[in-house]
Amino acid sequence: MNLLQDPGDQAGMDFRSVRFRDQACALARMTGCPLALCRQELFIAEGDAVEAFLVLEQRRGAVPTDEGRH
Repeated sequence: MNLLQDPGDQAGMDFRSVRFRDQACALARMTGCPLALCRQELFIAEGDAVEAFLVLEQRRGAVPTDEGRH
């Protein structure tokens, strides 16, 4: 499922399209991840923004924090 795309429209898969850019920017805002990482995950997910979102959220949750360090 694509966040900003009509399911019958295949233009979102083109990583150079405005729609792909808009989806990647939306992912970056929603996840707090760098735009380059969002573009990469969206490309790997073949334009499926929901799948890319889930992967980015899992990755973000797996990042260790420095809170316990001395």
